[in-house]
Amino acid sequence: MFRQNYLFSTALIATAATLIPAGSAHAKTYSFSVPAQPASSSIPRFAKQAGIQILISAPLTSGVRTNALFGNYDARHGLEMLLRGSGLRVSSWEGTVVTLDRGQAVKREAPASEDARNVGSEEIVVTGVTAPFRSKDNSTTIVETAVFDDIETMASDGSIASMLVQLPGISTEEDADQPRYITVRGISADLNHTTIDGLTIATVGESGSGTRRTNLQLIPSDLSVRTDLTKTFTAEQDAGAIGGAINIVTRSAFDRSQRNFFVDAYGIYSTFGGEKGSNAGGDSRRHWGAGLKANFANRFGADREFGIVLSGRYEDRVRNGAKRWQDNKMFFDGAGKNLSAPDAGLGWNGLVAPGNHGYGSYTNILKSYGGSAKLEWQPADGSAYASIVGYDYFRRESSTMNSNWVDAAKWVGDQTPEGGRQRITYITENWRHNQWKRENRGVLTNFNWNFDSSQLAVRSGLTEETYDDWEPYLGGRAQPRDQYLTYASTDLPQLVSIDRPEIIHDSEYLMRTQREAWHAAKQRIFDARIDYSYNVGRQARGFGFVTGAEWRRLTLDKDVESLNYRASGRANDYLYDPGFKPIGSNYSFAWFNYEKYRAQRWDNVPLDPAASAYSSGAADYRFREDTAAAYASLHYNLANTTIVAGLRYDDVRFVAHTPLIEEGALTGQIARNEGGYDNFLPSLNIVQRFGEDTNLRLSYSRTLGRPTPGNLATAQSLSCGDNEEGGADCTITRGNAKLQPRRSRNLDLTVEHYFNGNNGMILLGYFRKDIKDDIFTLRTEEIIDGDLYLIRQPVNAAKSSIQGIEFAYVNRGIPIGDHIVDASFNAAYMMGEMNYVSDGASRKLDRLVSQPDLIGNASLTYRIPEIGGAARVNVNYRSEFVSSIGATPWQDRANDDLTMVNLALWHKVTDNITFKYEWNNVFDAQPRYLMGENLEWTRQIDDYGSALFFHVIFDL
Repeated sequence: MFRQNYLFSTALIATAATLIPAGSAHAKTYSFSVPAQPASSSIPRFAKQAGIQILISAPLTSGVRTNALFGNYDARHGLEMLLRGSGLRVSSWEGTVVTLDRGQAVKREAPASEDARNVGSEEIVVTGVTAPFRSKDNSTTIVETAVFDDIETMASDGSIASMLVQLPGISTEEDADQPRYITVRGISADLNHTTIDGLTIATVGESGSGTRRTNLQLIPSDLSVRTDLTKTFTAEQDAGAIGGAINIVTRSAFDRSQRNFFVDAYGIYSTFGGEKGSNAGGDSRRHWGAGLKANFANRFGADREFGIVLSGRYEDRVRNGAKRWQDNKMFFDGAGKNLSAPDAGLGWNGLVAPGNHGYGSYTNILKSYGGSAKLEWQPADGSAYASIVGYDYFRRESSTMNSNWVDAAKWVGDQTPEGGRQRITYITENWRHNQWKRENRGVLTNFNWNFDSSQLAVRSGLTEETYDDWEPYLGGRAQPRDQYLTYASTDLPQLVSIDRPEIIHDSEYLMRTQREAWHAAKQRIFDARIDYSYNVGRQARGFGFVTGAEWRRLTLDKDVESLNYRASGRANDYLYDPGFKPIGSNYSFAWFNYEKYRAQRWDNVPLDPAASAYSSGAADYRFREDTAAAYASLHYNLANTTIVAGLRYDDVRFVAHTPLIEEGALTGQIARNEGGYDNFLPSLNIVQRFGEDTNLRLSYSRTLGRPTPGNLATAQSLSCGDNEEGGADCTITRGNAKLQPRRSRNLDLTVEHYFNGNNGMILLGYFRKDIKDDIFTLRTEEIIDGDLYLIRQPVNAAKSSIQGIEFAYVNRGIPIGDHIVDASFNAAYMMGEMNYVSDGASRKLDRLVSQPDLIGNASLTYRIPEIGGAARVNVNYRSEFVSSIGATPWQDRANDDLTMVNLALWHKVTDNITFKYEWNNVFDAQPRYLMGENLEWTRQIDDYGSALFFHVIFDL
């Protein structure tokens, strides 16, 4: 029940005040060295040095010479100077893709003869290296880049998470049919660090539970021009990133030479309709949705030194779904005796019987909306750059769930490998409605200054993420006598028949649960940093250095208000038969009529004050964390060798306030826990270049996995008397303010080769991470004031390691007749080992939590000049991964392997209008969930169907 009120607008103004003259590392200038020569040679050379892709018909370069270009210029100014007088001109500039055509006066060499084979040909020559390649080629670390394109980017929900999944070594943790959290190289999403323009972004994690994972489903991809994922580390980067550092780079008006106005209006059809939402607590639809997004960019001022970028979006879509559960397994011996575990030593017959059969039907309406604004300044000479960015994004979900369960007694009859008979104990109907609301907003300032070989950058940002939910809940249960069912042992055991199916609706249902809860969480981060560099970069020679400092404050508040009622009595008057059979069921079940119950009975049920008070206070907490860091790195550059050695000092101090609980009741006292840790973290990165096309990279670094606020701030609870574990009189469960961060030693070796005019790349890499002080729950016994206490708390009591191989192949601009094909494929194979300690027992696992063994992504784009468009197919695969570790090995849980196939086609209708068609999840891949020591049993299957999009795009 903690709440902290701030004047957010005042804080934004204070943050914006840091936009003062201080220097520039952000000026978009490049060092060009392009002699006067034929256009067929000069244009690819220019494109590589500028990090762009240039498209031009082959005949247009025949006999054409371009000017010499030497010195530092921005890409547009440099290209204009290169082409001046050549007769070639820029016809379009879309992000990092430039198209040239012919103007009037052509500077030609007047060759003796034309190649007759090219007369009338529309062959397209693709030149230059795209922005991802340039970032990778010039970087001192291993960095992957996902570039956003307004037309070509495929993303079912238009989020950063959907865009990043195409990169090597990336898998996701899904929210139903959409990726939400990013896993890098099999490392938990809690161990990534996410920034926007280099400044840390706030996150409440899982519904304010105190995790560090960033919900990248909430941040739309159209905020960005690109997103960089750094897998190896230098001293300049935040220490809290064992997995990877994700940096979202916002759009810039200086990315284009002219004003741009882009509008995308689209309709959405979701194939899974489900039930019509007859008892939905909010809006309900079966199939149709729509969306609109737009962005505007322009430069202005006497020298066009100012820029403005505006973007906005709104989407309203349906995501109904179905779930089939069977997560309670039972085991028997040959005589039919129920066993506690699937243990041959106990006489287990080798067969598994379902403990229950569950069906979930969901009616979901998703609405996301928001926008951003960016104001920029950059003088004509490119010596400085300043910007201020504000953004605010919302995601609201209205969700109604009906879950129906048929529970079985611990008895089985006629059991065979094909199935068996069970006695029914309960038939349960649960109804729940949620109004989930998430918002992420912030303001970021940036001032950079270039002078000679030095660069100074001053940045600051204030970001905030909030989570709110309203949840009414009803539960009723029937207890039929001497009723039986038959089940089949399919992949997910299936209830085939009930001897008397009329008991589903004719039995007496009694109320078991009535409650209403409001959940709220808010995290706010203020981040400020200053960075200074001298003589660094691809063109630098000799010694250089980078140094800087950062200070960051994180505050997190969680507040739960709950009303628990003493529900009892007959429920049948408020139940009805919807006439709908859930997926996988042969029967329809009884559902609550929520509106009738709310109007006629809700307020007449007595409140349970003690349970309400406990539920309202036990999960509340307040957490504050201050991080101070300073770093220095020494760079040494030769023509083909770069060596970067760095050291970062990281100091963290935190304080947590939690309610004190004794004997299951709130004492009214607040426990204060505080602590901290500091570390010196070295790093070494070496890049050896073999010519202009091949790089060898070696990296060693030490990074941290910071304890989550939930690990540090869990409320202490005390219970005394009998307990199932025996021995101790009392049990204390608490967080651990003395937790140290996970500490990882990271080693990477990668070779990358560029080809096809730098439009192609092949990469092979090896990585290893040795992580000590992993965090798990430990059970200990301690004498306190003469009494024996059992203490359970998270501790640094385990270690883990992971190693793997990554491969990537990209080739853009492969000519096939008069058309072009872009192809990419990447794969990562990972091997993990984990030593897990819990309640006095230790285990060794052959993987990490959240780590798949294999990840693969492929994309093929077929460009069709005749229609001014292209067709694309994307395929994403990840193998199974463990999601949680059970108290015993057979209780381990996992997500099954998943393959997603998406298709898209786009084509021009006019010069300014494009139609685009998308089909996401073409083969209706269904997420599946497993359990068991070898993950051999299916416990859940979800179904959300496919989604089809039709876009009408205006590019003005």
